[in-house]
Amino acid sequence: MEKKIREIISACPELGYASTNGFVHASVRQRVDQIKRMQAGLEAPSLLRHPLSHTLENIVLQRGHVLNYLQSLAMGDHAVLFYETLDEKQRCLFTFLKGGLERGEVAVYVAGEEPPEQVRRDMKQFGIEVEKREGEGSLKIYNYDPWYMKGGSVNPPSEIIKNWMKLVEEARAKGKKGIRAASEVSLQFIRRNKTRELFEYEASLGRRLQTSLVAVCAYPLKEVEKLKSETVYSNIIAAHGHNIFPTVALKLA
Repeated sequence: MEKKIREIISACPELGYASTNGFVHASVRQRVDQIKRMQAGLEAPSLLRHPLSHTLENIVLQRGHVLNYLQSLAMGDHAVLFYETLDEKQRCLFTFLKGGLERGEVAVYVAGEEPPEQVRRDMKQFGIEVEKREGEGSLKIYNYDPWYMKGGSVNPPSEIIKNWMKLVEEARAKGKKGIRAASEVSLQFIRRNKTRELFEYEASLGRRLQTSLVAVCAYPLKEVEKLKSETVYSNIIAAHGHNIFPTVALKLA
């Protein structure tokens, strides 16, 4: 995982990174140049805002810091989560949603890999009071079909966004702060060879969401790798303001 993260960072110098001393963002290219200046004696070490270990060769956060970063995402943030295992995905997405529930937000999970029934069981094991939260309307779990697709055809981005806006309006009408959404439907787009439609939808949302909505879109690294496209990561990253792995959180500078 760390090797893949470094490859993506190297290919996308516009990314910034979140350090373990808070979440101070800096361009990776600027950070590397800063390290070189310090090593050449052109910049005093005291001016460095991050430990020397956080260079391009070792940008890795402890899992706990990434989970904190996920919970720190605010209304309007649009993030992508790259993951390798079910445990990584659920630990990150469930933590993200649980934090929103505790802050008076409505949590929405759109399932695209495991069926909604399994998502509910796994959420319970994680410590989320599923029946109670669903009963009071603060937790909603949907299947990707018909939310994103109907009969194998992708819904127009405007229709999907309209559905999100409707949920936001309902949440605000009930006195909630907004919607905290986790979506794991990218796998369905990839397997159906609908990546163009997926990237069009992501791009239509933009890096910042112009409503009371904060969203994390989950992408399985193994499936993304199968696309064997030189632009797939840049397409995904360009559409999101925050790019998150189980061990590192990156932000477009």
